[in-house]
Amino acid sequence: MNELYFLSKPALASLALLVIVVILYILRMPRQKVQLSSLAYLAHLQKDAKRQRRRMRTMISMAVQAAVLAMLAFSAARPLLSSGRLTEQRIVLVMDVSASMQTQDGKNGATRFNEAKEKARDIVRRMEHGDRMLIIAADSEARIVQQFEKDRRTLYRTLDGLQAGFQTTDLSQAFELVREVIRPLSEPQVYLLSDGAEVMRTLHGRSDNEFPEKYGDVLSSIQFHAFGKEKGNVGIVSFSSRRNMDSERDFSALLVLQNTFGEPRKVAIRLSIGAKKEGEKSKKDSGPNVGGTTIDVREVTLPPNELHTEMYEKTLLVGGQFTAEVTLLDPGVKDVFLVDNTSYEWIPKRERIKVLVVAPKEELGGYLDAAMSANIGVQGYRISPEKYNLNYDVGAMIFYNWIPAKLPDTHLIFVNTSGKNPAASVTKDVVMRPLMRAWDRTHPLMNYISLENLLIAESLGIQQMDFMEPIARTVQTPIILAGRRGPQKLVFVAFDPKQSDFPFRLAFPVLVSNSLLWFTQNELGEQKTQIKPGEVVEIRVPLSERDRPTEVFVTDPLKAEAVIPVIGETATYTQTHLCGTYTYTIGRQKHGFAVNLSDPTESKIAPNPEFQKSFKEAHSIEEKAPVVERELWFALNWLALIVLCVEAYVYHQRILF
Repeated sequence: MNELYFLSKPALASLALLVIVVILYILRMPRQKVQLSSLAYLAHLQKDAKRQRRRMRTMISMAVQAAVLAMLAFSAARPLLSSGRLTEQRIVLVMDVSASMQTQDGKNGATRFNEAKEKARDIVRRMEHGDRMLIIAADSEARIVQQFEKDRRTLYRTLDGLQAGFQTTDLSQAFELVREVIRPLSEPQVYLLSDGAEVMRTLHGRSDNEFPEKYGDVLSSIQFHAFGKEKGNVGIVSFSSRRNMDSERDFSALLVLQNTFGEPRKVAIRLSIGAKKEGEKSKKDSGPNVGGTTIDVREVTLPPNELHTEMYEKTLLVGGQFTAEVTLLDPGVKDVFLVDNTSYEWIPKRERIKVLVVAPKEELGGYLDAAMSANIGVQGYRISPEKYNLNYDVGAMIFYNWIPAKLPDTHLIFVNTSGKNPAASVTKDVVMRPLMRAWDRTHPLMNYISLENLLIAESLGIQQMDFMEPIARTVQTPIILAGRRGPQKLVFVAFDPKQSDFPFRLAFPVLVSNSLLWFTQNELGEQKTQIKPGEVVEIRVPLSERDRPTEVFVTDPLKAEAVIPVIGETATYTQTHLCGTYTYTIGRQKHGFAVNLSDPTESKIAPNPEFQKSFKEAHSIEEKAPVVERELWFALNWLALIVLCVEAYVYHQRILF
């Protein structure tokens, strides 16, 4: 049953203006003139008839003006015809926007989040006049996306703008926020729309009783509406890869898959390198930029409710986006959660390092050229001291039996250089037939190297600098040093390889390769290539860049570009809300990182019935009919305008009187 309410009752006081209107009309009423001559009787009758008509016209005009004034007064009081009650209820709506809400197990393939949004719109439609709603979006963190608002159109727009993301669920922050919001409110209504899938992770390893004890006051006021029904899912929960230290072309990959079905499931795993080419069509249900060149495909049967690991050892000539995809092969079984079916990794693409050998003419060529040509990642050059210039654009320089007065700021290798040296102080004493003592097998320069029984005719006597570390020692003196001076890396070899059996060993070209590989590693610091959705990425800009950029351009998986300013040595990027690969370029080299869900708990999409028991009983929203409201002030204003126009036309045209 509809009832009439006035939202601004003080405006009804304007009805007192009716008294003024009546007084004004009384004052302008036609007055009777009395003539003493009895001969004017007939004329008096004629004038009296005219006076009666004027009086009637005035009375009707007064009634019309009074009616118009009354309509305007009622309009100012904002009359509302409503099927609900006139309340001022405060409503808090918590929307779960975590990754599991993208599960497509709803009606006609709808996601859990789309069903939750429809339920939220139902709650908005059933709001009484005067009710106000606050909306909270919750995933790994909670945030208010809409302050208390009563306008339904504004609330609808806020709900339409929400989307389920790729972050994990942690409702503890949402409960803390709800507690602060409802603290000053009297009997608020709180709704939680979530799938409740493994949401007990908010315990963070605490006991089962601690959760209701900590949030008992909040849970008792929340009505929980659960969504989702499917329990089974297969997906990738971890994907990592790395280049092997002993080869630029080889890499290892570790893939961990999870099957939450109650039965074994057969899946196909595809590994590919490179992003989707322009014009290439993506496979249905694939992630952004999934494509590239397939390097491995295998079929695997996953055991039920367990994690399964797959190892890969491959030879790879290029770097860039590295993608793993898993596809469910069992007929009649649908994979309703596609977010964890694709995982990404970024393999840095190694450019061929340019190396310049500076040595006397008689020393050029020979074993040094052979050592560098054995590494496909090296582009070697050689010059004599007369042609030396410290401005050569190379990644590293090797000085053999000669050292210049001025050194470049690039990476350097010194071999048997007895002049003024930044890596070591050379003494006048020459060490004859030094005996090999030990070498640091943990240092990157010594990977796959053995110096046992190394025969050396003589070596330089040296005293190492503070920043240099002895990598290999003889009984008498260090013979190989390595260190870093700011962004510059230095290697010092204190003997002439030609006066030893070093060039005849496999260790010699490996040492050269390890040194050059060490030079190119970590130029950007410990840059992470695996990022969680929503995690902040610190992009390091190398100190060795001569023309350091003032900004970095980051391209996301949808090919949208963001400009990030460089502050100090770092550019901070925060927009990691999409899964996929992000790329940026510093200098001539392209870099990147990957954002993946990679969470075994979030991939468990089965709703948790134990979670629902912690809340108050959720009343069916459908039990309450949608509120139908109609504000009448607009109609009253139009009616008053129409009446005034008709009255003015009739009065001035003398149509009736």
